[in-house]
Amino acid sequence: MPYMPNGPSQPGRRSGRWQMGKPSTGAAPALTIPLRFLVVGWVSALVGFSLAAANAPALAHAHFSQPAVLATVHTFTLGFLTSTVMGMLYQWVPVITGRPLASPALAGGHFVAWVLALLCFIAGLGEANSLLMAVGGSLLAVGAGLFLAVMAATIRGSDRALLPLLFVKAGLMYFALTVVLGLVLDAGLVHFARVSPSRLLALHIVVAVAGWLGLTLWGVSYRLFPMFVVSRVKPQRAGAVLVAMNAAILLAAVGILGVSLALAAAVVLGLGATGMFLSDRAADWRTHRARRPDPGIRLVQLAGILLVLVALTGLQSLLYPHPRGLAAALPALVLGVFLAAILGFGQRIWPFMVWTATARGRDARTLPHLEELWPSEASRVSPWLTAGGVGLLAAGLGLALAPVIQAGVVVLAAVQSWVGVMGVRMIVVARHRRHLPGSRRGRPPSSS
Repeated sequence: MPYMPNGPSQPGRRSGRWQMGKPSTGAAPALTIPLRFLVVGWVSALVGFSLAAANAPALAHAHFSQPAVLATVHTFTLGFLTSTVMGMLYQWVPVITGRPLASPALAGGHFVAWVLALLCFIAGLGEANSLLMAVGGSLLAVGAGLFLAVMAATIRGSDRALLPLLFVKAGLMYFALTVVLGLVLDAGLVHFARVSPSRLLALHIVVAVAGWLGLTLWGVSYRLFPMFVVSRVKPQRAGAVLVAMNAAILLAAVGILGVSLALAAAVVLGLGATGMFLSDRAADWRTHRARRPDPGIRLVQLAGILLVLVALTGLQSLLYPHPRGLAAALPALVLGVFLAAILGFGQRIWPFMVWTATARGRDARTLPHLEELWPSEASRVSPWLTAGGVGLLAAGLGLALAPVIQAGVVVLAAVQSWVGVMGVRMIVVARHRRHLPGSRRGRPPSSS
C-alpha cells in the first residue's frame, strides 16, 4: 500500500462527479481501538469453528433451529464478522474522512458492552436460557447504539460526495435494522409485527448479509482494491451499484412479506449490482494484469469467485427450492466470501495499521519493511487452504456429511490460527526491532 500523507483531506465534488476520497493517516485512531475488535473477531472465528466441528451432525442435517446450532451461527455472524467489520470501520472511517474518531471513550464503552453481550447472548442461545438471552440482547442494543453514535459523530460534517462513505452510511443503517429485527425475533415479539417468524428471519438475514456486511465491504473495496493493484482509484459504477443493491434489498423485503413479483425484481437487481461490482473489480485488475498477485490479492479474488457462486446458488435455490443439494451449501459459500475478503484485505491493511501507529514520531527509515511485518512468502498457501476449507464445508453441507464438515472447519481453523500467529509476530517486529537507516531492512515502506 502506498504511503499517504498525514494531513487531512476533504475532497469535494468536481464537475458534478462523485469523489472517492483521499486517505489521511494523520486522523487514524490509536491502534488499540480497532485492534481489540479484530482480536475479538479472530477469537470468535476459532470458537465458531470449534462449535461447528462439535455440531457437525446437526449442521449436516440442516437442524438450524437447535440451540447449539443457533449459538454456532451467531458466533460467526456477531462474534467474527460483525466484530471484525466494526474494528475495520473504527480504523477506516477516520482515515477516509480525515476526521479523528469522535469519542474514543464511547468506543471503549462499546467494546466492553459488546464483549459482555457476545458472552451472554451466545451462551443464552446455546443453553436456551431466556434470561441470558435477554441480558445479552440488551447489551447488544447498548453496544450497537454506542457504535452507531461514534460513527455518526465521526462522519458528521464530512464530505457527502464521498461514494465509499455513502456505502458505509447505508451499511450502518442496515446494521441498526439488523439489530432491531434480531431482537424482535429473539424476544418473541414476532406477533406484534404481524409477520410469520420464517418471513421475519429471512428479512433479518437479507438485511444483515446484503445490507450491513455486503454494502459496507463493497464500499471499502471500491477505495482499497485499486490501491492494492496499483490502479487509479475512480468511482467506476459504484453509484449504480449502491442504488441497485439498496433497491434490491427494499424489493426483497416487500417480496418476503408476500409480493412474489417484488422478490423476482429483487433477484434481478441484486444480480445486476453484483455483476457491476465484480466487473469494476475485474477492470481494476486488468489495468495491471501483468502484476503478479500476492496472497492477499489472491484471497480477494477467491472472495469474488465465491460471490459469483453465492449469486448462482441463490438464484438456483429460488427457482428450484430443495432442502438439500446446492442450496444447502449457501451458508458455507457466504461465510467463505466474507472470510476470504477479510483475510485478503487484512494481509494488506494490518501491517500498514501497525506501521502507521508505530511510526509516529520516529524516522520511518528505522522501521521494518512492510514485507517483513507480514512476509508474503509465508502466506502463499493461505488462499489455497481457505479455498479448500470452504469447499469442504460447502460439500459437507450439500451432501449432508458431518465428517466432511469437520474436515473443512479444521482447515479453516488452521488458517485462522496462522493469521493470529502472524499478527502477534507483526506487532513484536514493529515495536521491538530497529534497523540502521540505509540498511536493507531499514528501507522506507514499499508500495506493496
